[in-house]
Amino acid sequence: MIDPRVARLQATDGLPLAYDYVPSAENTVDVVVNVPDIQRHVTSVTLDNYGSAAFGRPQLGVSHTINGLTGWNDPLTVAALLRQGSLTGSVDYSRVVLPNGGKVSLILLGTNSASITAPRVTGRSRSATAGFTLPVIAEANRGLSLSATGTYNWERTALLGVQTLNQWGPQGSLGASGYINGDGWSLSAGGQITAGSYSDAVFATTGNTYVSVSGSALFALSLGEHIFSSVSLSGQAALVGTMPTWNTFSVTAPGAVRGYPTNLSVGDSGYVARFQIEKSAPFALGAGIGIRPFVFGDIGQAFDSTRAPLGLASSVGVGTSFTRGNNVFGDIFVAKPITTGIVGWATPSAAPMIGGSISVTF
Repeated sequence: MIDPRVARLQATDGLPLAYDYVPSAENTVDVVVNVPDIQRHVTSVTLDNYGSAAFGRPQLGVSHTINGLTGWNDPLTVAALLRQGSLTGSVDYSRVVLPNGGKVSLILLGTNSASITAPRVTGRSRSATAGFTLPVIAEANRGLSLSATGTYNWERTALLGVQTLNQWGPQGSLGASGYINGDGWSLSAGGQITAGSYSDAVFATTGNTYVSVSGSALFALSLGEHIFSSVSLSGQAALVGTMPTWNTFSVTAPGAVRGYPTNLSVGDSGYVARFQIEKSAPFALGAGIGIRPFVFGDIGQAFDSTRAPLGLASSVGVGTSFTRGNNVFGDIFVAKPITTGIVGWATPSAAPMIGGSISVTF
């Protein structure tokens, strides 16, 4: 009875608990659970070049987390992302509220931006999201969770001082996610259905409803003692209406198809597939530095509200991730686009693109 409950607590709350049985009164046994000391304040600083050309590729991200804001497993994270032409701030709070690991969360997000390329585009966006996640299965080798979220969004954009976008409205999502860990392989997947309604001041319309389904999956397989491969899939399908800007799907990004300008290809629907082979354990270079080389291939495509394709994006590349001790990590890669027929790409180029990031946590 006790072992499964402690194992579930470890899986739902993410705490590496240690426990033991201690004799107590006659015919009874006490269970002593040791909770590890958790660093109360954690700060992370990240520098990368994953931004867009319009607002600046270099990005500086700073976040600070207070673990256990009120004393037990309810972290509060305050973060900022600075580019040359934009500033994004967020506040994220979550708390386990049920004995079975049910968790509530609240996220506030805001961005102010002004493009650094002509013509000048300025924008502001705000959103507030409340969510609930319920673990149904929480074990070391398999898990299943259900989730529900509600969000209110507002976004405004102007081109040379003339308003081109002014949308606001609520949306809700229902989803499920899970994982299975086998001998030398693992599979994780998730999906959700999203529905919402928005008003548009530019076109003087209200009650613009939309529905979409989205999902992702990651399969990893060991290819012997030193190498493993992974295949990841993600996508979104617009079922009803035209998607507002906050519910579109981006195909070109460091986390999607690499090698293209960030957010070059964005649509109401789309898909991305990524294949990667990398070193299982890092090569030790000394001084606590380790590297894990990898090779990859990406492919994806976005579709507009009429389901017209916006051009295939595909690339191949090489790179490496790196760590130093337990608090420095990052990666660097070179990606070469294979296809260049992206709709709206003013200066198509098959030249390789270099991406990289480094993060320090303390």
